[in-house]
Amino acid sequence: AADIAITKLLYQTIRFAAVIQDLNCRGPVKTSCLLRVWSLGFMLLAGSGGFPDGKKRKTAHVIVCGNEKGGSGKSTTAMHIAVALLRSGYAVATVDLDGRQLSLTRYVENRRRWARMAGLSLAIPQHFHVPPARRETVSDNESEEFRQLTDGLADIENAHDFVVIDTPGSDTFLNRIAHRIA
Repeated sequence: AADIAITKLLYQTIRFAAVIQDLNCRGPVKTSCLLRVWSLGFMLLAGSGGFPDGKKRKTAHVIVCGNEKGGSGKSTTAMHIAVALLRSGYAVATVDLDGRQLSLTRYVENRRRWARMAGLSLAIPQHFHVPPARRETVSDNESEEFRQLTDGLADIENAHDFVVIDTPGSDTFLNRIAHRIA
């Protein structure tokens, strides 16, 4: 029953990802990130237990949930993907790049708190967020945020199979970097 629930959840998550609009609202996204999500979904649904391209990795496979529009379900999708991967036995880390809302951070903290209060042993992803820099210039802010992101990823990429990154609902420097990393 748990496998059926995971399969349904993953299928719904992937189906949702397929209808996300591109940054210019011209239609469904046709990026390598989306293709990776589809590959991952079919791999898990098929139960292959490998990576989408069949290769073993020394570093984590990165999945970015992004859309320039706020409220489109990026954080919810990121959490569902992370939980589905955790329940499938993968080591997962999550990164929240939305320094204002911190929705994914709150999801992870709520899951941890609820599991503790209920006395349950739930799989929780290793998590970090990149807070907004408060420097004097935009260039200094971008440099600081980039350093925080790359330092954080360096700490987790070799110990995890997947890193799921949640981005803000706006066109930001970190948002662009995250999509390039994926």
